[in-house]
Amino acid sequence: SKHADCLAVHWLCRRGCIKVVEVVEEDKDNDASIGNILKIKNDVYGSIDELLARYIAPMNDFVQQLVNHRKFLNMAEEDVDEKLRDMKRSTPSGVFYFLCWNEKYPGYASLRYIFNTPRYHHIGITPEGFLWNNKNYSNLDALLKDFKKNPRGTTHNISSSKESIDCSMIGSQAATSSRASRWGARSSA
Repeated sequence: SKHADCLAVHWLCRRGCIKVVEVVEEDKDNDASIGNILKIKNDVYGSIDELLARYIAPMNDFVQQLVNHRKFLNMAEEDVDEKLRDMKRSTPSGVFYFLCWNEKYPGYASLRYIFNTPRYHHIGITPEGFLWNNKNYSNLDALLKDFKKNPRGTTHNISSSKESIDCSMIGSQAATSSRASRWGARSSA
């Protein structure tokens, strides 16, 4: 794509959505051959087959985990936000969240939630897992558990002190209650 020492891997992350991954080739026999060393960022692969097995296949597995998760909605982000608003109107004290595809960035999901107005976090899909808040998670439930402890993450600044108080109260209420939390998961008694 850029020059003779660079490949572009096109990953079909979901139907109609392709993420282009740049692969740097090193140790080439000639300009027409594929390099004996393939690099994606700091990861090194010895062949296209190894790259597919160690890079693409794990991300495909994480996509399957995402789309099969109980909180995943195969809807547009604005439709998910509307659903969150409707749920909030019907149950004002509730805190609701869903996962959906990020429409702007291929290879990313969107964690959408509402306190007073809909908000979101980008969730990256990597060969190591789901990337949120500069941490990789091997499963969505672990990510969502951390999200419930700190819904704002490190990237969002909520200016309203009332919303900050509500965020801290949510974690303590869910931890002390033996009934289903407002987040939709059952707490262990």
